Amino acid sequence: MATPGLLFAANGTTLFQMPGLVMEPAAAQWEHQIKWTSAFNLTGKTGLYGGRVNRPLEVPMAIYSAWSTASQRDNVLLGCEQYAGRVGTVTFANPAGTVTETWTNCVFVGLRVERRLYSPVTGHNYMAFGVLMFDQIAS
Repeated sequence: MATPGLLFAANGTTLFQMPGLVMEPAAAQWEHQIKWTSAFNLTGKTGLYGGRVNRPLEVPMAIYSAWSTASQRDNVLLGCEQYAGRVGTVTFANPAGTVTETWTNCVFVGLRVERRLYSPVTGHNYMAFGVLMFDQIAS
């Protein structure tokens, strides 16, 4: 992965790549499946533990590339939505293009664009800030 940002792939095939800077790929706590029961006329409770289920992952990003128009940027932002519900591997690369983290068994939930802007000062004229949302399934 030579481009900084986020790559989402399934079975070795790239589904989409979001160029830019991953600001803070923080993983949430795993959700656990527990069913509490109690019996009539008995004191206390019993728990049935089903194991780890999933955890939501939200990846805030500054999304940018060498886009010369707002429509080029928006096509990339909207293009990833077709993969909602797909399971794959999420890979992060730092600004040097070096892979820093990989998460497997992730379901793409969607992209929440928080801000679109034009900033000729940064050298990346059209950019956006957004949050890519995934759900990591326990294996």
